[in-house]
Amino acid sequence: GSGMADSPSFPPGQQFPFQRLHRWNCTSVLMGCTLGAWLSILWERLGDVAWRMYGHRVIVLTLSACFNSLLSLVESAVYGRQVAAQPIKDDPVMILGHPRTGTTLVFNLLGIDTASYVFPTTYLTTFPFTALTLRPVKGLVSSALPATRPMDNMELGLDMPQEDELGTTQLSGGVSLVMPIVFMTRCKEYFPYFTFEGTPPAHFERWRKGFELLLRKAALLAGGQGSRRMLLKSPMHTARVRLFGNMFPRASFIYIHRHPYEVFQSAANMAEKTYSLTYLDDPTNAQIQEFILSQFELLLNEYLAARDAVKDRLLEIRYEDFSKDPFEGVRGIYAHFGWPMPMRSELQAYCSTLRAYQKNEFCQLSVGLKGLVYARWRKAFDVFGYSP
Repeated sequence: GSGMADSPSFPPGQQFPFQRLHRWNCTSVLMGCTLGAWLSILWERLGDVAWRMYGHRVIVLTLSACFNSLLSLVESAVYGRQVAAQPIKDDPVMILGHPRTGTTLVFNLLGIDTASYVFPTTYLTTFPFTALTLRPVKGLVSSALPATRPMDNMELGLDMPQEDELGTTQLSGGVSLVMPIVFMTRCKEYFPYFTFEGTPPAHFERWRKGFELLLRKAALLAGGQGSRRMLLKSPMHTARVRLFGNMFPRASFIYIHRHPYEVFQSAANMAEKTYSLTYLDDPTNAQIQEFILSQFELLLNEYLAARDAVKDRLLEIRYEDFSKDPFEGVRGIYAHFGWPMPMRSELQAYCSTLRAYQKNEFCQLSVGLKGLVYARWRKAFDVFGYSP
């Protein structure tokens, strides 16, 4: 990319004070990349790397990419034909919503129903080039991962449902909306990948190929998809309703929304605790905050512009209602679409374990930040009926 990075600024009372954590962490959303994928990302952004701060991350990613490249050759040779033979069906169930609105809760709950769904897992999206080959040592990998997500204590198992875009980012060599958490100072340059309108066709093709390869591997890892539906969740898909409506004529969409103040607070908490795990550049507080604000605006505008086109296969739910009684919420989803519930008792059992889940306690937003969030996200307050 050329030109200067964006340098937004906010008045002192309207700036969230992000702490810088995890400087020495080397696990990354790119640690499953092959050398080709990683070098194409690095080459484009060489001038943006904060070498003194994060040079060690670049070294570790380069070494792991060499290892992944060797293994991926094995993967293609041994499993290539089997993967290619997996059909991609036109009826996925897509969970939409801004980051931090409860999409993971809905995803994990529906993911209990393995009679109805297959889905990409944390294991697959972390190692999308090598997941089939690494299966014998999966246990070792598992012990290296934290048991819960760093930002919100939710369970993080290797076989739990995970955002497909995390895998597609790597398979496509960085054509993805996950990239801003690696190069935050350049986040706006990735924004065209929300809808792919006006991006070079070759970039869209790289994304589409990566996405489809991931779906085929998810099906194979689940022992074949059969009559089951692919269950997908990635917040950036919220801007892709038009794209997926055409790509998957029989897709069903579930959109969850939550009070915008809570969303902002949770997003700021996540930026502090998890984005810093993967930065390769050194963004200002204002750049991080502007990313959170503008990503929300873009997702919301694209979603609202496209939702009428799929209204006969869309359900909108409120996080506040859903999280009060998750089992009732899930039952409502099945009832709305007229789907059978083959694993009702397993779902009920899982919901009873959720009562123990520790939700984050956030410090209250300052008056200045509330004013900023209301000014920027007013449309969400109005459309979904939240009071400021």
